[in-house]
Amino acid sequence: MQRAKAVGAWFRSIRPWLEDAQPAADVAVVHGPHAGAVTEALTRAGVFSRWIAPGQPLPACRAIVVPPGSGVDAQLGRYVQDGGTLIVLGNAGSLAELCGVKVTGEVRFAKQLQGATVKVDSEYNEQFAAAHLLDDVPGTAWASGDTPMPHWAEITLPEPAEVQAVEVVSRQGPYLVTDVDVELPAGDTWRPVKSIRGATDRTLVARLDAPATTQRIRVSILHELYEGRARSYADVEAIRVLDTSGRNRARSAIEPVRVSGAIEGELPPSAVAVAPTTAEVVARFAHPDQPPAVLRNRFGHGHALLVTCTAVPSDGPFWNSLCKLTLGEPALLVSAEDGERFRFLLNRVGDSLVLHVIDTAVPAKDYQPKSVEVSLAAACLDGRRQATLVGSDRALTLSEKDGRLHLTVQPAPVATVILK
Repeated sequence: MQRAKAVGAWFRSIRPWLEDAQPAADVAVVHGPHAGAVTEALTRAGVFSRWIAPGQPLPACRAIVVPPGSGVDAQLGRYVQDGGTLIVLGNAGSLAELCGVKVTGEVRFAKQLQGATVKVDSEYNEQFAAAHLLDDVPGTAWASGDTPMPHWAEITLPEPAEVQAVEVVSRQGPYLVTDVDVELPAGDTWRPVKSIRGATDRTLVARLDAPATTQRIRVSILHELYEGRARSYADVEAIRVLDTSGRNRARSAIEPVRVSGAIEGELPPSAVAVAPTTAEVVARFAHPDQPPAVLRNRFGHGHALLVTCTAVPSDGPFWNSLCKLTLGEPALLVSAEDGERFRFLLNRVGDSLVLHVIDTAVPAKDYQPKSVEVSLAAACLDGRRQATLVGSDRALTLSEKDGRLHLTVQPAPVATVILK
């Protein structure tokens, strides 16, 4: 009851700064299957962003990012024509002319650099995506949709391997996969090469009777228990494809390729090959053929940048370099340690900017609040030089140096700062 009262009191104090709040974002990200990954990368680079849907009126922002697989429309061309900056990730598609390139195929990277891929019959939602089967991240899992059994996951290895065994790890909790078929390609269909029934361990091991050389393998899940009762979902944390040496070949981890030029960092070895028409190459892959990694094209009064990598980069130095080239100094800077622990939201309410600093460590049993020093680009604040913590009448101390404002707060677990 005391906690509920405390939460209620906190919400009453902060409510005026939540109502009618709008994101104060430098960058808009076109919504699609990879918008979340792009948003996370921008956040780590100190850039505030917001999502927009294809066809939605464009907000006032300094740049728009189109992630792989996101829809596009004609207004993006007008946006660049009028002076905006567009950043396209992956295949330019209908935006090729805007980006000043001609798509000629795919860059052929060495197979051993590339990770395995997976596709499934269904996904429960984005949180339980198929990619978690191969990502080696503890606590993540694939969950199928609620359709009749069997459910299946098809794994494609980066190159053929001599497969000895397949391991299926059930999702943590009261989930247990008991019956599976391991299948190999047979023309246009699949043939079972190993079946397991009635497994009782969380890690189910299907050892082939004889090693089989293959690049594709499918695991069909025929039965699962939840708290001891049968259910129609499949809940799997990982699928491992082991070769004769015991090495897991079904990993999505890849060896990145170095990028150099006006933008530096590392990108996954998956990219479209392009020939510049009106664009200039600003960065190239460290690859024998030096294919373009990033290109920039002047279009009207604005610029369109194309990052040819077809996967969303996670490399911090790459994003820092890209954002600095297109946006200048980042809106927010914190230490690497604080960047891992805290989340930052910047909204606009009336004439004020509202910065929410959220401590993600609060679920820990031994939770201890921690102070965090925040550095904000003065240019983003439009002359605002007063900072007040919600729930306190005392002004926060602001220091200014080299065009940045610095303040320190201690979220417990949230600190909301009003900038006027």
